[in-house]
Amino acid sequence: PPEEPKLEMTLRQIATEVLKAVHGTLQWVQFDDGVVRAWVALRLSQTLEKRGKRKEAVAVIEDAVASINHARYLLLAKEIDPTTSWEALDAVPSVSTKTGDAAAPRRPNHEMEQVLACLQVDVLHCKYRCLLALGVEHSQRVAASRQATNAATRLKRTKEQTIYGSKSRKQLREEEDEAERDRARPLLPPKQWERDLVSGCNKNVYERAVVLIEMARLPRLSDERQRILQEASDAIAEAEALEARIEDQVSSKPSLERTSKPLPPRLVMRSATAMIVSADAWRQPKGEAPREVAGYALYCKNEGSGVAVSLNNVEFRGTGIARPQGDKIIVHGLTPNESYVFAVAPVDPQGKVIGGVGETSVPVVALLPMPTLLLWGHVALSASQMQLAALTRSSGHRLYSHFVSE
Repeated sequence: PPEEPKLEMTLRQIATEVLKAVHGTLQWVQFDDGVVRAWVALRLSQTLEKRGKRKEAVAVIEDAVASINHARYLLLAKEIDPTTSWEALDAVPSVSTKTGDAAAPRRPNHEMEQVLACLQVDVLHCKYRCLLALGVEHSQRVAASRQATNAATRLKRTKEQTIYGSKSRKQLREEEDEAERDRARPLLPPKQWERDLVSGCNKNVYERAVVLIEMARLPRLSDERQRILQEASDAIAEAEALEARIEDQVSSKPSLERTSKPLPPRLVMRSATAMIVSADAWRQPKGEAPREVAGYALYCKNEGSGVAVSLNNVEFRGTGIARPQGDKIIVHGLTPNESYVFAVAPVDPQGKVIGGVGETSVPVVALLPMPTLLLWGHVALSASQMQLAALTRSSGHRLYSHFVSE
């Protein structure tokens, strides 16, 4: 009997099948090591990308993003201790994930948090690289369809010359020009495709920077690349400014000033869908009969919706419920990449609000921040490869000034 043909697999195909098996097994057993799950998903998505299977790669990347977000959330939640003093109530890596701070005091899980945060940057770069490539493929399919339609129209006109007469020189020249244009294949995704990717990041300036960096890496004119990379640099700078605002409010000592209403709550921890805050003790004004404060209720709303936080802002799980004084309050059900503001209201032993809602916090975006130094490194590398000297110097200076002391 004739021998069956042997189907030889390439090393890349073998690697894909092995990684698929490992990735599927880790998901099935709900493996609790976020680093391993994310690393396997990243390698699998990169292998699929190289084989041109970008839709499959994006689906795997989404699993990696979910694994990283979950692992980072659990890592931070593990460090929250109800008996912690105000000095430990900083938002840890949720405020700023900075690499290279050798002199800074280290928390138990600091290195693990850094690994997860850096993996998240790598995963998002792979995600948007694939999505932009899918946009290019879409543009090329549209161009190929237009070419086929125009060719069919020209052929039909040629066959009808016996009816309508021979084509003029002008018509022949126009057809040649049209055919020449149709042979060119677009190298960029549609403009709307790119706008949708940027707008999809909403208020997540870290993710927006990643999208813009990958957009700049596509074959474009130098001026356009410089403009896009400058937008990415502006997004990273905005992220650092927002971190600083939150950190200032979080790390400031409890005020000894007597105020007519409670101060803004402090951010203890945040993730893409939940935040934990705490309230400082309210020092009531002198000259008024002191009222007994048994605890606080938290109120929360989207930034920009309405005028100020009020007693009506109880749509999120965990809001509007009286908590004993000193307890941390967790709010669930937030929308990723949306910005929120918070305020607390003091309650008496009977659970009734005393005097209304206190001062409003600074806006906080529901996300887990990424290491801005790594993002600056991507900008510097891209600018250098594109021979954009000014951007290379400005972004490289951010890294140099952080790691090198003169």
